[in-house]
Amino acid sequence: MLIFSGFIIITINYNKVFKAKNTVITIIEKNNGMTNKAAISTDRSSIKDGEQVLVGAGAMQTINLYLLGLNYSGTGICPTGQQGETWYGVSDLESGVVPSPGGVNYIQAQGGQKYAYCFAKFKSGDYAYYKVKLFFYMDLPIIGSFIPIDVDGTTANLRNVQDGI
Repeated sequence: MLIFSGFIIITINYNKVFKAKNTVITIIEKNNGMTNKAAISTDRSSIKDGEQVLVGAGAMQTINLYLLGLNYSGTGICPTGQQGETWYGVSDLESGVVPSPGGVNYIQAQGGQKYAYCFAKFKSGDYAYYKVKLFFYMDLPIIGSFIPIDVDGTTANLRNVQDGI
């Protein structure tokens, strides 16, 4: 019975990981890149019974809010300097998610440092695409967190991205 319960928990966590990755990819594509615009105000949501939502937020702010809503706590090490790639890491999910003059704090990934999620931009002419990396851990009762999972995703080609990266 314990083995069956463990299998069910692993399957649920695995599905949650990939759903989060797919949602992050969709957010980047809908914002036409990894935009980093601080929300200009809050307003009442027409979807969630009048809850306060941010207006005018960029992709990074939306991703951070989404991951905070999932109680995301994964961290991991970003790739650095592989094949001429420049990876960036976001370590503080709460930065830039309230109406303020600043955006999300992201930095070029440093070897050995852990981040909440990572991304890289690949540009070719008027087009660019992004790679994203999220970090999750399988968590079983009694045993605890034991299997780290790095989940990678890639956006479609986006034209004329407006992200400043």
